[in-house]
Amino acid sequence: MTPFPSDNDFVLHLGDAREVLKTIQARTIDCVVTSPPYYSLRDYGTGKWVGPQKVIGCTHEAARQKTRYDYSLASSPIQDGTRSGTDATAGMWKTVCPSCGARRVDKQIGLEASVDEYVSELRQVFRQLKRVLALHGTVWLNLGDTHRDKQLLGVPWKVAFALQADGWYLRSDIIWAKPNPMPSSVTDRPTTSHEYIFLLTRRPDYFFDQEAVREPHHPDGRTKTTHNHATDNGHPNYQGLGGDQERWPNGGRNVRSVWTIPTEASDESHFASYPVKLIQRCIQAGCPGWVCKRCGLTRPLQPGAGWQDCGHDRWRGGVVLDPFMGTGTTAKAARNLGLDSVGIELSEQYAEICIRRLGQLSLLSLLEVES
Repeated sequence: MTPFPSDNDFVLHLGDAREVLKTIQARTIDCVVTSPPYYSLRDYGTGKWVGPQKVIGCTHEAARQKTRYDYSLASSPIQDGTRSGTDATAGMWKTVCPSCGARRVDKQIGLEASVDEYVSELRQVFRQLKRVLALHGTVWLNLGDTHRDKQLLGVPWKVAFALQADGWYLRSDIIWAKPNPMPSSVTDRPTTSHEYIFLLTRRPDYFFDQEAVREPHHPDGRTKTTHNHATDNGHPNYQGLGGDQERWPNGGRNVRSVWTIPTEASDESHFASYPVKLIQRCIQAGCPGWVCKRCGLTRPLQPGAGWQDCGHDRWRGGVVLDPFMGTGTTAKAARNLGLDSVGIELSEQYAEICIRRLGQLSLLSLLEVES
């Protein structure tokens, strides 16, 4: 396998994340931000038909099961009054085409026959992520849930608990609240307007820059009633005020676990593109701007008042990885922050979209695809 041509700050590999990750050097990734394909929601078209065909030119349509994504808005069963498609799942392909006998081979994650199989596949990916992640590294995992047979499957938490059982530290569950969620015509449950982001680490101590992601603070009249000169004066946000003053007058409050961030419209054919603002917050909090090549000491993107240079002179820039790159939102967010990034994408279609978004159209002619 040959990776896509790379920029100075970005390289994209075309292939299966479970295999490509094996080729990345251990402990060279500082932060992972990713959104794997959600369970049973979408077919990304990466499957191939192999073997003898009994019918020349067979389209294999007989092997495909249609879903709500295959209908126009007007003719969808969600809209026609029967509402039979409200909780429809992703299109599943039969293993063998009934028309010609060809077999379907597909490496994509998300179309497994059961949730347990889906979780198992993600565990394989995360075992490789643990190998390539630096000891101070963080992983930000975005997952949405799935409804089937009138039940919410609880997929994000099944994955989170499985990874915890594999030795990952589950540090936080963050609610991504969407003020503009995808419209829904359901009548017997609330419209889903949130997804989960899990913060996972290899160890209990890791890089986290609270100063970079503090939220706007609006004083409500309450003041700090106690003051410890030994500790408060050393805090980077302490302004030397007396004990009866506002606690954090300029720095803002600690980042909360509910992030209200709108989804972003896209001209590309990708339903699951998450907003750059969401990813940038993860990267700002969880990726050091610099890492000492000698001892692994980390420096934040924007050193605060409490940070002092330790004298180390051999630094490398922080590196962000997305093993399910899609259309390149993670790489774009990393570039906006001046960081390097690495991506892996199974679909050639989305890999080309990613390159186009990052301004690499001139390199498309050099694309080499794994056979």
